[in-house]
Parts: sequence; structure tokens; C-alpha cells
Amino acid sequence: MDLKSVFSDEALSYEQFCEKISEKGMELADLTDGSYVPRGEYEKAVCDAGNSAEQLKAGYEKEIQSLKTSSAIDLALLRSGALDLVSVRAHIDPDSVKLDENGLSGLDEQIESLRTGCPYLFGSAAAEAPAERTGLRLSSGMEHSHSSPLDYSALTDSEYYGIMERRAEQK
Repeated sequence: MDLKSVFSDEALSYEQFCEKISEKGMELADLTDGSYVPRGEYEKAVCDAGNSAEQLKAGYEKEIQSLKTSSAIDLALLRSGALDLVSVRAHIDPDSVKLDENGLSGLDEQIESLRTGCPYLFGSAAAEAPAERTGLRLSSGMEHSHSSPLDYSALTDSEYYGIMERRAEQK
């Protein structure tokens, strides 16, 4: 609606202004008291927004807990020597596994059942806990220094870390 069509170009007194407004079916509102949004609608919107925020928070917390549980299951499967996580997870019932401050419960029984029923899903060497400190050693396949005749890939972990510790002490 164009205001010029309602009020024209003439100067109006307050009474004339109110008369023209009522002729067009318009209402005046004092915006300082919030009447432009009825108080009931405003309070309902605030309440709905609060409820939505609580529902979103609960949903996100549930999703975070699910991700934590899933990650803990994957870690436990890796530690148990699972050769293929996807294949082993297909046999795991995640609803019976619970994660709390004490760790996972309900997974060990399922892993042992799988070990006996599907031993091909697990490696024997990976299931044993290493007795010594292990780590990742990368090799480019090339000789980088002519001063060392050692083949680091042929060393045991304890020999390798012993050499590295002695070198660190020398520096």
C-alpha cells in the first residue's frame, strides 16, 4: 500500500490522520510497549525456541555419545587384533555395547565369540600385547647417510630405541 494514496500530499491534523487511518482499516500501535508483536505470541515463540534448543542439545549429546562409543569399539577391535574393522563390526551388536566412565561393557564377550566362530577375522600376532615400546619407523628405501652401516629396518624395537636414546644423550 502506498502511503501517498492514503494520506495524499496535504498536511493533516492529528484528527484527520486518525480518520484516514480508520477509513483504510489500519491501526496505530505504540511500539514502545511491544504491541507490534502480541505478548502471547512472543512468549510462545520464546518458549518454543527454548524447547527446540533443549531438543537439539539432547540430540547432539546423544550423537556425540554414539560417536564416542563407536570410536571406542574401533579402538578395542584394533587392540584385539581385528584384521578388517568393517568385517568385524558387521558381526558386533552396537546396541549391547555401553560406554561409561569405566570403559566399554558388553564388547569383550562378542569379540571372544567372534574369535572362536570366525578366527579368520583376527590375526594371532596382533592380538598379543607388545612387551616392549613400539613405534612407527619409516624408511624411504634409500641410504641417507654413508656414515652408518646399520640397517634400521632389521633392528628390533629395543635395539632401535636404544640407539636413538644414546644419540639423543650425545647431543
